[in-house]
Amino acid sequence: MSKRLHTATGVWCKQGLPLRSVLNGWVDVTNELVRKWRSSSNGHGDVPWWYNERANLSVFAGGVWRSGGRAFEEFSFKKRKIRKTTGHLHGSYPGRVDLYFETRHGEEFYLESKACDSGAQRPGHDPKPSIEGWLDEACLDVKKFKPYGSRRLGVVFVKPYIRSRGVDDLEKQMSDWLYQIDEIDCDAMAWVFPSSFKCGKSSGWRTPGVVAIIKEFKK
Repeated sequence: MSKRLHTATGVWCKQGLPLRSVLNGWVDVTNELVRKWRSSSNGHGDVPWWYNERANLSVFAGGVWRSGGRAFEEFSFKKRKIRKTTGHLHGSYPGRVDLYFETRHGEEFYLESKACDSGAQRPGHDPKPSIEGWLDEACLDVKKFKPYGSRRLGVVFVKPYIRSRGVDDLEKQMSDWLYQIDEIDCDAMAWVFPSSFKCGKSSGWRTPGVVAIIKEFKK
């Protein structure tokens, strides 16, 4: 297994980025939802990461609260325009922030999020470029905010998927996929892959887990 993603569930942070408790909270909330929905007659084996960016962000905000922090989602905020040709900032326009949060120790962050799928069955396919592209987009979005002393983060929630007919080899496919994305340049990762791997089935596909990949925008 890879140097960071060496367990079915875990958290990794670069030194100096105080997100470990928040990401552990996200892992706990995610696992609780999976257990709850598996045991419920209305859950039908559903999983929280199957849904869109906004749904994934709500679980992350739950992790902030669980860790003793505070979170505020989807609020109006002035954004700065970015010239496509030069990348320079110019002017402003009314926008929204995906998430502002404060850790239990008082560190403050603005966060912009994306969510994407990643095929884990295609021979010779490298999932990194696509995921890195989404991460760059999230960082570009958070660049538009004046930080006001807060730190700024881009996050991508990635769900790998495979066809249900390949489920007998699921653990190996997931191991190979995790090994590949471990090389992505980022500042933090958290991942949740329930031990039974029997979840997220819909329309012939399975999504056995989710990875949150975070990069801090420092410019």
